[in-house]
Amino acid sequence: MKKFITVILWLVVGCSIAQKVSLDPVIAPSLFRYNDQITVTYDVTGTALANLSNAWIWVWIPGKSIGTKYNISPATASADPAKFIKSTANSKTTFTITFKPSDFFTSSISAETKLGMLIKAIDWCSSPTICQSTDYIATFWDGSFQLKLTSPSVQPLFVQTSDVINIQAETPVASNFNLYVDNVLTDTKTNLYNYSYSHTVTETSGYGAIKISAMAGGSSSEVSFQYIIKVTSPAAPRPAGIIAGINYNNSDPTKVTLCLWAPAKTSAYALGDFSNWDVLPANLMNRDGDFFWIELSGLTAGQEYGFQYLVNETLKMAEPFADKILDPDDQYIPTSSYPNLKPYPAKALSADWYKNRVAVFQTNQQPYSWQAANYVRPKKESLVVYELLLRDFFDNGNRNYQTLIDTLSYFKRLGINAIELMPVMEFNGNESWGYNPTFMFAPDKYYGTKNKLKEFIDKCHQNGIAVIFDIAMNHQDMPNPFVMLDFNFGTFKPTATNKWFNVNATHPFSVFFDLNHESPYTKQYLDTVNYYWLNEYKIDGFRFDLSKGFTQTNNPNNVGAWSAYDLSRINLLKRMSDKIWSHTPTAYVILEHLSENSEEKELAEYGMMLWGKMTDQYNQNTMGYESSSNITNI
Repeated sequence: MKKFITVILWLVVGCSIAQKVSLDPVIAPSLFRYNDQITVTYDVTGTALANLSNAWIWVWIPGKSIGTKYNISPATASADPAKFIKSTANSKTTFTITFKPSDFFTSSISAETKLGMLIKAIDWCSSPTICQSTDYIATFWDGSFQLKLTSPSVQPLFVQTSDVINIQAETPVASNFNLYVDNVLTDTKTNLYNYSYSHTVTETSGYGAIKISAMAGGSSSEVSFQYIIKVTSPAAPRPAGIIAGINYNNSDPTKVTLCLWAPAKTSAYALGDFSNWDVLPANLMNRDGDFFWIELSGLTAGQEYGFQYLVNETLKMAEPFADKILDPDDQYIPTSSYPNLKPYPAKALSADWYKNRVAVFQTNQQPYSWQAANYVRPKKESLVVYELLLRDFFDNGNRNYQTLIDTLSYFKRLGINAIELMPVMEFNGNESWGYNPTFMFAPDKYYGTKNKLKEFIDKCHQNGIAVIFDIAMNHQDMPNPFVMLDFNFGTFKPTATNKWFNVNATHPFSVFFDLNHESPYTKQYLDTVNYYWLNEYKIDGFRFDLSKGFTQTNNPNNVGAWSAYDLSRINLLKRMSDKIWSHTPTAYVILEHLSENSEEKELAEYGMMLWGKMTDQYNQNTMGYESSSNITNI
C-alpha cells in the first residue's frame, strides 16, 4: 500500500471535559447588596450532586481577578466558612449556606455589580465524574427602589385551564401593590415588603398577561409576565420543497419558512425579533412527522432577524442549520474582522448559558459572485498542504480572512498547493482550535463574514491553491441543538433516546459529546454538512478529525482494541465517502485515523488519504542514515 503523505504541522492536545449539573440557586433575599447577609440554597434533588456528602460554594467577581478567602480546592478546614449544610427531607435534597459576599473576598467589592457562584465537591473533577454546577451570575441590588418577581421563576410559563399560579414579588421597602390581569386591576395590597397572590387560570386557549406594580414614597416599579395555555403543535404537512432549516421564498422576500428537525417532540414555537422575543400562540409551529414548520410573513426584505425555537415548552435553542449564529461573546469580535455585526439581542439573554445562541435569517441576500470558474483541483498525489490555525497565524487584530487573503503571495512562494484550515465552523468562545464545534453550518464570526470566507476560497482557487477544511465529526459541543434535544441536564449527558449522540463515548480519547455514526439521523446530518461546504463554499475536501472514533464498537477504555481492525468503522467511512464523491467526485477525503495498518490500507485503496505521523522516518532519511527508514508505510 502507498499512503499519500500531506506535509502538515500538527499539535496534539489532551482534553478532559468537566461535566456540570445545570442548576441555579435560590437566593434570599432576592434583592441584596454586597455586604448583606444572604442564604443560598441549591435544590440538588435528582441530580448527581445529591450523592455528595459535603459541598462548598465557589464565588468570584465576573470578569475580574479579585482574591477570595475560601476558594480552596481541594477544600480543607480553612474553607469551612464556604461549606454548605446538607438537608434531606420530604424526598428533597438541598445544600444551604448563609454568608455575606463581602466576607468572602480579600479586598473590597463595594463597587462591584455582579457575583458569580457555583456549588462544587471537595475537589474539581473531570468526565465522567460530575461534581459541580454550572455558573450562576447574581446581580447586586443597587439601592434604588425596585420590584422583583420571585415566583413564578420559569418564563415563559405554560399552564392549563384551572391551574393556580402562585405569584410572589418583593420590594426593599414597604410598598403598595397592584396586580393586573390582561390590563384589568384584579388585586391591591398595601404596606408590604413581600407580595403574594394566587391566580386561577380561566382561559381555554391563547395566553394571559400579568402585570404587578409597586409604589413607595413617590417611587414606582413594575414587572410583568405572560402565561400560555399548553397545546401540542397541530399536524400539518410541510409545503412542497420545505426542508430542515431556513427556507427563503424566492418570489417574496417578505416571507420565510422555518423548519425544525426535532423527532419525538410535541410542540415548538418560533420566537425572535419578529415577536419582540415573546412566545406567542400565533407562532406555534405546525408538526409534520419529525419536523416542525411555520411561515413568517410581513418581514422587511434584507433585514437580519434573530430567532430561536422553544421546544416542548422548556428548551430554547437556535436553528441547527443556520449559517449565522449570535452569542454574547460577539461583543469581543473586532469590527475590522466583522463590520456591522448584528448585536446580540438583549431580550434573548438567559441565565442558562446554553440557551444563549441565536440564529439569524435574512431575506433578499445577494449571493457571492464566484470568479474562479475554470479552477481544477490538484491531483491528490501532488498535494503539498499547509495546515494553519487562523487564530495563531496572525497577531491580535489581524486574525481574519482578509489578512489571509492578503498573505496568499507568501503561500505561493512557499510552493504549497493546498491550505488546510483548522475548524472554522461556529465554536464556543472566540479564540479556539475549533475542535469544540456547536453549529456546523455557520462560519465562526471571529474570523469574518461568510462572504469573506468565500472570497478567500475563491482567491485561493484563482492562485491554483486548494482549500481543505479540518472538520470535527467525531463529537460536538454544547449547545449543539441536536445534543440538547434529548439531554439530561442533571447528569449533563445525552439521554438514551437521543437520535444523534451516544450517552457515553464508545472509544477512548473522545471529548465533548460523541456522535452515533450508526444512526440514520447522524448519517443524514453529516452528509448534509459535507454537501453544504463542498457546494455552497466550493471547498476541495475535508480532513476528518479523529476518524477512528467513527464507530459504535464499544471500547471505551481499551486503546488497543479501539485501534484494531473494525469492519463496521470501515463501512461507515466508505459510505460517507461514497456520498461525498456522488456529488463531488474529485473531493479530497483525508482521515486522522491512526488505526491498525490493514484497516488504513483498505481505506487508502478505496481512495481516502491517511494522516499519519512519520516524523522519525523522514528525519532519518534527511540525515542520510545508512539504512534509511521506509516512508511508504506499507
